[in-house]
Amino acid sequence: MAAAGAAAWALLYYISWPFVWIVQLVWTILSTVVAPLVILVRYVLHGLVWPFQFLARFETLYIYFGVALLVGVLVGACIHYLASLVISVLGIDKASELGSRRMKPHIVEGSPKEFSRRKARLDASTGLNARLARVPLPERSDWLQLDKSSLKSPSLLMSSTILEEDDSSDSGMGYV
Repeated sequence: MAAAGAAAWALLYYISWPFVWIVQLVWTILSTVVAPLVILVRYVLHGLVWPFQFLARFETLYIYFGVALLVGVLVGACIHYLASLVISVLGIDKASELGSRRMKPHIVEGSPKEFSRRKARLDASTGLNARLARVPLPERSDWLQLDKSSLKSPSLLMSSTILEEDDSSDSGMGYV
């Protein structure tokens, strides 16, 4: 039985050998003819892939800046909503409804008297002056009572100067 199997394999080998030889010959010829095209395609693909290989070196920076961007957006959104909550709780959003028009009399139509009337009406409606009057002053408010003429004297100016002190630690830090 083993001899019959060996004879069958030998017969199959000799029958398929011309086909295998033709395929190898065609493959060799085609690979020789197409080799410049294959090399050209490899160079083109290498040129197309190179920017991505170069950018892959900065993967750590992409991750770092991406996380920083997300954290910045989240913190900014939290600060925005917290500020809007504080503004609505304090009731100062009513004063901002008119925008910056209340600060610029040259934009408001009419005379300066009309501007003063509108400003008084706005202050009365928002109660801004009343809230500011309730804000306590600091304990040491003696700076409010300073005479402006005394500010011009040089002795007062010299007393507010912070003098630099010498370093007394000459413990041999290489200075001789």
